[in-house]
Amino acid sequence: PSLKVWQWNCRGMGRKQASLSLRVSLEPNPPAVILLQEPGKKPVKIKDYATIEGDQYVATLVHKTYAATRLDLDGCEVSCCHIVIIPVKKGDRGVHVVNVYGNPKHHKTDYRRLIAKVVKEAGKDPVVIAGDFNAPHPGWGYKYVSPKGRRLAESINQERLTLLTEVDQPTRTGTSSCRDTCPDLTLVKNVANAEWTNLMEQLGSDHCILETTIHESGYTRKTGKARITDWDRWRKQRGKGAASIENIEDWSSEVIASVKPFVAEVELSEKTPAVDTRLLHLWEARRGLTRRWKKQRYNKKLRKRIQALTKLAEDYAVDLARKNWYGLCDSIRRSLGTAQAWRMLRALIDPSRAKAVTGGRLAELIHKLPGDCKQIMDQLAERYLCLESTGEIVEYEGQENPELDRPITVAELEYELGVMRKGAAPGPDSLTAKLLYNLGEGDLKELVRHFNEHFWERGLTPDSWKVADIRFIPKPKKELKLENLRPISLTSCLGKAFERVINSRVMKYLDKEQLLPNTQFGFRPHTSTQDILLWIYKDILENPRSGQTRCLLALDLKGAFDNVSHESIFRGLSTVNCGRRTFEYVRSFLTDRTATLTLGSIQSGTYRLGSRGTPQGAVLSPLLFNLALRGLPEALRAVPNVEHAIYADDITLWCREGSDAEIEEKLQAAADIVGEYAMRCGLKCAPEKSELLVFRNPRDKLVDHIDVVIDGVRVPKPAEVRILGQLLQQGRGNKPTIDRLDAMTTQVCGMMRRIRNRRHGLKEKEAIQLVQAFIIARLTYGTPYLNLNKAEMQKLNVLIRRAYKNALGLPERTATEKLLKLGVHNTIEELHEAQLVSQLKRLSSTVNGAWLLDKLGMAVPGGSHGPGDAGEELPAETRQRFTISRIPRNMHPDRNAERRQARAVALTRSWDSREGTLYVDGAGPMLGVAAIAVASAQGQIRRIASIRAQTVEQVEEAAIALAVVCNPRATIISDSQRACQNFARGVVGQPALRLLRKTAVEGVHLIWTPGHMGQVGNEAANAAARGALYRDSVLPQRDLDSALTYSEALKALRTHRAEYPGPAKGLSKEEEFTWRRLQTDTFVTPIQLHLWYPERYATADCPFCGEPWVDVYHVVWACKNLPGLAPVEEPKLEEWEAGLKYATASEQRLLVARALRVHSALGAPE
Repeated sequence: PSLKVWQWNCRGMGRKQASLSLRVSLEPNPPAVILLQEPGKKPVKIKDYATIEGDQYVATLVHKTYAATRLDLDGCEVSCCHIVIIPVKKGDRGVHVVNVYGNPKHHKTDYRRLIAKVVKEAGKDPVVIAGDFNAPHPGWGYKYVSPKGRRLAESINQERLTLLTEVDQPTRTGTSSCRDTCPDLTLVKNVANAEWTNLMEQLGSDHCILETTIHESGYTRKTGKARITDWDRWRKQRGKGAASIENIEDWSSEVIASVKPFVAEVELSEKTPAVDTRLLHLWEARRGLTRRWKKQRYNKKLRKRIQALTKLAEDYAVDLARKNWYGLCDSIRRSLGTAQAWRMLRALIDPSRAKAVTGGRLAELIHKLPGDCKQIMDQLAERYLCLESTGEIVEYEGQENPELDRPITVAELEYELGVMRKGAAPGPDSLTAKLLYNLGEGDLKELVRHFNEHFWERGLTPDSWKVADIRFIPKPKKELKLENLRPISLTSCLGKAFERVINSRVMKYLDKEQLLPNTQFGFRPHTSTQDILLWIYKDILENPRSGQTRCLLALDLKGAFDNVSHESIFRGLSTVNCGRRTFEYVRSFLTDRTATLTLGSIQSGTYRLGSRGTPQGAVLSPLLFNLALRGLPEALRAVPNVEHAIYADDITLWCREGSDAEIEEKLQAAADIVGEYAMRCGLKCAPEKSELLVFRNPRDKLVDHIDVVIDGVRVPKPAEVRILGQLLQQGRGNKPTIDRLDAMTTQVCGMMRRIRNRRHGLKEKEAIQLVQAFIIARLTYGTPYLNLNKAEMQKLNVLIRRAYKNALGLPERTATEKLLKLGVHNTIEELHEAQLVSQLKRLSSTVNGAWLLDKLGMAVPGGSHGPGDAGEELPAETRQRFTISRIPRNMHPDRNAERRQARAVALTRSWDSREGTLYVDGAGPMLGVAAIAVASAQGQIRRIASIRAQTVEQVEEAAIALAVVCNPRATIISDSQRACQNFARGVVGQPALRLLRKTAVEGVHLIWTPGHMGQVGNEAANAAARGALYRDSVLPQRDLDSALTYSEALKALRTHRAEYPGPAKGLSKEEEFTWRRLQTDTFVTPIQLHLWYPERYATADCPFCGEPWVDVYHVVWACKNLPGLAPVEEPKLEEWEAGLKYATASEQRLLVARALRVHSALGAPE
């Protein structure tokens, strides 16, 4: 292992950037650091390198597998940049690298102070000082000595530096009248074994690239390995699984060992851009001509040939780099469904959050912290772990609960394994979520049996599930300190699966019995942070009374999840009567836990945790924290006219009635109650992180005297407060929020411009997907709950239009009317309306949501909804008799049409010939009425029924239940993913429950199939259900209020105003681009060419027929003299408008091909 440093005076980076990037990619071991002199004012960007800029004279690039920190050299008159390459291991020597540039015009430059300061800072660590010194001295090949060179030589001798530069290999090529020289020097100290090489490569500069190799190891971070597992082969070999489990740890080891033969490990390597032989030949030819010229320095023809060849190689390198980038962009389009593609896109938006940058910041932090590894780990443990234990054993004091204490079932475990995130990092036992997902039926049954007998019935948790590996990542946009780290606990995935089962049981019980206060919103089904924002908006922001002061207090609990006492959790479990088994399992889960800490490359020993805190990242932690704070809402009700909302550890209080003195008194009383309750739970309010926001009438000139004191410290009163991610501010207007959204939109649009153009990169569908993910989702999170004036709403509409114009490749000047007619985007008013309707319907489906709606006096649009719409739990015996096949991933109707077709064909081949196979479907609801149908695989209708239902899910669930009534042992095939998921989850609507209660389920196999793929049974059931509900052939349109989902409502609004169809499937990227330009009247015309390039296009007349001031219609359709195109006989504007509404690919291609020929004939630039 070695550390390589390149130095190069590029004499202006500019177009040489592409050549340098390609030259670096040729290296099997790329340089760790690249020192550039005279790069220019523009930032230098090389793939896989982070740029640490000094000024326009020096730029230092560090490879992403190395961590580096910059040191300031204040008071030095030389352009320089001092960095330290941080070693992987704490305590090893860092390498000090200094990039230096001395201006040749500055004859009085003194390097002595710079060198002395660097040597003093480095101490005994290796030092590399390199750059273009421009200090002539015979010691490095010059014929004379300058004062600057003399002072530099004295400093080298005084500081005992070693000069690596070999004077017989000049680093700069002279001219016909100037000799070759060595202005580029490389100085080292405390380096035992270093090599210096002149690569004899100039890449268009007159300076050569120089390479210094230091034979030291321990600086580069290891790249991981990709593990590819053949799960199909493993499942076939393993069969039904283990015969019997005696010990859970031994079984885990056995399963992991059985997978290893089916795992292929691949070393991860950087994707290097392609460098073809032509570029290598051009570089070699230039070097050969340069060698010839050095022997014939007065040969002007040879020098001109070198210049021409240099320009040719530079242009070719730029073109090749551009093609490589386009290839990468095309690969993003093909892999947009993968996590890697989205990581890349997020890194392009904000490079500081990239994984490599995070690892480098951790290495920098470790290097900065005083003490050895053990001392650092002890500091981390003291700050982030609770190591104190009271030793008290709390017993269960509640009533027995057979419903929660019943044995765990295979159906419950199988469902939770199916919904677990497959990419979750494994815990210390190395069991991955994907491995557990691929376990067979025999393994799952044996796991459940072993868990019930050895742990659940005894109220114990396996010791291996109570071990956590806690890793830390730096918080973004925070100073790099020990206290600004975010801990992440890695625990057993198998333990998490059983945690999920218990958590689901308890949450269903709590919601059914209404045991959690309605003001606790955190981590509950069908609740969201937006519900609190809606409440605050209605109470505080919307239509404020003139002259009435309103106050909002956001309290912060310091280290809430890390410090909540176990006693308060156990007390909360007992008060809700969770059952003895559940209580004892949770008690075992929280006691005698151990943890190891990992910070970058260093790892601690094992710490035994105390009697406070819940494991970070554990599934049960949010539920247990909610139970610990369960009594707080009741205590806060004692304070009149003070409302509160609790989301996990975020407590928000507000008051909108009374005088200023009364408001202050009430908020202080509420804050005292929170502080006292928190103290009983082992928690403490942090006044420095809490915030008080006072809302007044802007014309009210009274001085604000409202203060809240916590532990003797006044709560800060900033002008802006962030509540659950939403920014609220005093006074009128929402400028900070609008400005942040504007900056975010600009960032995303910049990223999209980088990864797409008219021929390469993302196509229209993928680009719109990015806009919705990165921009629309953020716009609709908080802006519906702000008092936005007309100008602010217009500004948000401008941001939306700008984003969609960017996605479609349209210019900023595109008319809003034309953009709306495309039907690709929604206005901010439509987004807000759909968001509110969707939220109200969601709230109406639960008891606590209905309570909030009643408190706010809000009605649900679109019909009657009630708390029962969220579904009820299936009886345990019924659920056990359902076998639900897992739904495959990547089954989107548009993006994965081929996968859907293949699955439909496979299901038809496997099941249609078997007896007892039934297809089901439903239609509606319409005005609360729906129709359901059951058909055989051959298309014979077995049963049709009408039911009352409120949602599509209830209809599809009822269709499945009707098939069970027809045949209690049937194989039922449904095209509703949500219905299949709800049966797997064990929660279905009332219509399905009523049907299931009428029959004894014997053994049902439920399978999901893609809908409308030509399966006879599916099509027959669909036609029968629709025919029973809709007697007419024309189906009624649904308006926004009756739309079933948020996405469906927005799509209905877009479709209503859409006049122009989108690009047909099969069109190329350029054809899509041109099609949208034609539809929006932004295709290039002679008028625009004249305005943009008046010297090249002297007039705005049609260049083919001379018609003055022509538009798109004329230049593409009506002109009679288009070169190479047959004229349209009697062209009419109506025919042109009809052509813009073509829907098929063949029709669209005809018009697009005509437009592209015109574009070429006009000679318009790209």
